[in-house]
Amino acid sequence: MLWQLSIKNLAIIDDISMEFSDGFNILTGETGAGKSIIIDAINLIIGGRADRELIRTGEQSAIIEAIFTLESNPQLVKMLEEQDFIDDDSTELLITRQIYSNGRNVNKINGRAVVTSVLKDIASYLIDIHGQHQHQSLLNKTWHMGFLDSFDSEIGYLKSQVADLYSKWRSLREKIDEIDRSSEDFERNKELMEYQISEIDDAGLKIGEDDELLEKKQVLKNAEAIKAALETVYECLNSGRRDGAGALEQLYSAKEKLGTIAEYTEEYSQLYDAADNIYYELEDLGDTVARLLRRADYSPELAEEIDDRLYTINSLKRKYGKTIESILAFRDGLEKELEEMQFNMDNSQQLHKEEKEVHRQLMATCDVLHNRRIDAADRLRDRIIDELTFLGMKKVQFEAVVEADKESPSATGYDDVEFFISPNVGEAMKPLAKIASGGEVSRIMLSIKSALADIDGIPTMIFDEIDTGISGAVTGAVGTKMKTLAENHQIICITHQAQIAALADQHFFVSKSAKDGKTKTNVKILDMDERTEHLAQMISGSTVTDAARAHARKLMGID
Repeated sequence: MLWQLSIKNLAIIDDISMEFSDGFNILTGETGAGKSIIIDAINLIIGGRADRELIRTGEQSAIIEAIFTLESNPQLVKMLEEQDFIDDDSTELLITRQIYSNGRNVNKINGRAVVTSVLKDIASYLIDIHGQHQHQSLLNKTWHMGFLDSFDSEIGYLKSQVADLYSKWRSLREKIDEIDRSSEDFERNKELMEYQISEIDDAGLKIGEDDELLEKKQVLKNAEAIKAALETVYECLNSGRRDGAGALEQLYSAKEKLGTIAEYTEEYSQLYDAADNIYYELEDLGDTVARLLRRADYSPELAEEIDDRLYTINSLKRKYGKTIESILAFRDGLEKELEEMQFNMDNSQQLHKEEKEVHRQLMATCDVLHNRRIDAADRLRDRIIDELTFLGMKKVQFEAVVEADKESPSATGYDDVEFFISPNVGEAMKPLAKIASGGEVSRIMLSIKSALADIDGIPTMIFDEIDTGISGAVTGAVGTKMKTLAENHQIICITHQAQIAALADQHFFVSKSAKDGKTKTNVKILDMDERTEHLAQMISGSTVTDAARAHARKLMGID
């Protein structure tokens, strides 16, 4: 609940601090004293629009702080712990809102800065504000389903089942839709992809093949010079150029001479072995040169074959990749994609079968949920009508209309829920949001909150001049109803009716005063004598009579 509220520099409020009790808190006072500004401050605390025009004249900023106790709000405590706003031992929550004249505003929860959307999410668990023109969630159609569903605990379980089935069905539908989209072009794509794979396979590519072909082409291009060089090398090795003795023959003779002295010393023996090794290496060189010389002739056929092969490879590179590796990778990707496409097509029939069954289960569960909502709507209708009858609307008709749209199931079922009402005999049922009378709106809001108060879990409810447009016996009924609500909720109410104010557990009197050319708001908690005098004034006007005092004491139950 809201325990403490501090306001500085907001409109005509200079600096006030209020400590609210649990139960029924009443605010009264003259018009323009600042009661509505206090509600504006609470609106800011729960994420309302920060208007810099609210800043007190001459000040640079306004600041509002609110301390909430959390003992009776386990759902909020769990959320705050998960988001690290509080620890296990925390029992209080501090919300701070500061607005600046330059338009900037700062929100803090337990000292941690947060964006306004986070503030609104958390505050939605703390306070619900209702006023003559401030309908909030109650008159917002999008919340009606949630209110109705909260009225029946079984509905929550059914909604969970529907949400799971809907998620599964949507996933199957998306897969089927994707297959259906691709199937339109499947055969054409399949034919193209199979042709591309075949074209690459027919080429019989080998990694590194293009480099080898380029090397061979370079050799063929310079075949004449290569052959002349090889012939010269061969001649040097075998026949010699001038003296008729080739290098091999000369080396052989040298080796043999060294052989004649090799036995005399180790050094000569090593010299012989070296010459012998060189000879055989040179002999191998000569054999290699001879082999290469035999192949050194230019072959137009081979050159054409190499050019044709390189053309094939380069053509594939232009289509499928810059290297042979990338071409082969592209080919493998095509094959994998074909396999997946074929798998999807082969399994399309099974997916359709599964989707049909899940959709059947979804709609069957939605049917059960729909019927449960119809039953809950009937019970809620009776409860609301009883509440409204108690509040003086004896001819009222109320309906929680549950309309089915089986063509558009969702995670919450296929229902659309909206509250309708006819306040008077002969009037057509209208959406709750279109009710014109302020008094009727006030009573409707109070009755619905009474019916759902133990369900929505919000600990603090604020009624801003909810008694506008009502009088007499209805006023007493409204006060009694709020007093009853205050047994399990904290109620903060601004009222001009003595009958309602007399029921307060704590009574704040809001006044204003002027000093140094400035007006400021003052707030005082009234004791019993002060309450009696103030209620008497509310009853009789500026001139307080003993009869008015007696009536005030009677209203408070102390006569």
